[in-house]
Amino acid sequence: MSQKRVMIVIVVGILFFWGCSGGGKDSTIDNQAQTVNPDASGTVDDITPSPNKYVRLSHEDLILYVGETFDVTIIENKDSLDLGILTADDVTGSDNDFVVSAEINGDIVTVKATGEGYGQVELTYTGEDGHLRSAAHIDVVANLRGPEFYPLVSEIDHTGDGINCMARAGHYVYICSPGKVPEWGKPPDCKIYIIDIRDVTNPVLVKSFIVDPNLSLYDMDASDGFIYVLGQVPDTSLANDKIGVRIIDVRNPDTPTVICEYLAQNVPFYYHDGPSHVEYQNNRLYLHSSCGLEVLDVIDPSNPTPMGYYSYSYPGYWTPDFDYRGFSVEGNYAYIARYVERQGETPRKTVFSILDISDPGNIMMTGSTDIHPFTIYGSVGKENIHIAGKYAYVYDGPLHIIDIEDPYNPLVVTQTKTFQYDKFNPQDLFYNNGFIFSGNGLKILDVTHPEKSLQVSAGGTNQKITELELYGNYLLAAGPETFAIYDISFFTNYSH
Repeated sequence: MSQKRVMIVIVVGILFFWGCSGGGKDSTIDNQAQTVNPDASGTVDDITPSPNKYVRLSHEDLILYVGETFDVTIIENKDSLDLGILTADDVTGSDNDFVVSAEINGDIVTVKATGEGYGQVELTYTGEDGHLRSAAHIDVVANLRGPEFYPLVSEIDHTGDGINCMARAGHYVYICSPGKVPEWGKPPDCKIYIIDIRDVTNPVLVKSFIVDPNLSLYDMDASDGFIYVLGQVPDTSLANDKIGVRIIDVRNPDTPTVICEYLAQNVPFYYHDGPSHVEYQNNRLYLHSSCGLEVLDVIDPSNPTPMGYYSYSYPGYWTPDFDYRGFSVEGNYAYIARYVERQGETPRKTVFSILDISDPGNIMMTGSTDIHPFTIYGSVGKENIHIAGKYAYVYDGPLHIIDIEDPYNPLVVTQTKTFQYDKFNPQDLFYNNGFIFSGNGLKILDVTHPEKSLQVSAGGTNQKITELELYGNYLLAAGPETFAIYDISFFTNYSH
């Protein structure tokens, strides 16, 4: 027996997929089981097997899914050994440095799979000679969950024009295509597609229409019966093109009707200032660009009324074109991620900021924090801030989890490399029930313990997903040509 089979974790250099189902308990993660801290009190060479003293276990081989726990019972402890677990130091520098972790509570060894691959749990005791010795071990194979845990329910081809944005209200989904690449004298012909999803097994394309052949559409949101489309309003020269919002009555989806056109008044929304965002919440419409934020009262959708605006200013920074990284509204606060560069300094970075929007006439920035030196430019979509409880989930290359409980002092809890841009580039992220769903093959991250997030799915949908929305126990996923519905009830009903 090798003397190196003594650590709680042995991270194998080459990870592999194991083609079988999980063999542990499939239900919950024990909230009492905590990852034990690394213990460097002994060395691998100190620990030797003991043929005369041993521990008999209920299980010595486990196959678990990442994030899953299993309780192994100590059936017999000869000589009543004082058992411990020797852990290994974090040496690989990756998010999931350990394949497995464990702790002992009485006669129960709780084992948790924390990363894909093969590992071992070693139960140890101190021998009469003072050396650390091995009494028993547990071999563990940890697998990612495959597509059988988020099966495809249905899909339809909605367009060959690609996708710019998606919104949902009730049982209707609205998808906006970017149309043609704008050229002088050639209209973009951006289309909006209306899909009825009340029968998730048979989504129906109800209508497709062009709002304005000359309008380049950037973003869209929806409320019951209305959609709000933010687009570039053409002018005599590209430099003068501005951003406006069209409000469309879709209460009868067969006959969508533009009832209002509003040109942003107080905040510059020029084309060269980059992507822009529109968000609806509680009869208010938020128009956001890299330059600032404007708030409209749309209780009467045919007559939007300006309520207030806010212009961005970061002393000591300059903001290059296309510096917008994300925007989200939740309750009385707006959350913004902006790509900035301090004058005369590198590297560039993303600043995460919080605005108090409780009084639209007096919007104030409450707090900001630098979250990442941005190194790969242009790889991030615009739907990459998600708010859930006291945390903001922000993707700008890595995925950042930020504690926003105190809006005046946002704190970065962790930066996970699981969603690093050199591994995949999610155009959209979505949060539900402790999981982050990414738009790249539907990879899923367990973030119930923000300081140690775990990738728990293998992806494998073979679909490029650029927009995600939740619909009960279903995930709505739109790509360049296909709209798909996945059953994610396993995750929405999962008990952590």
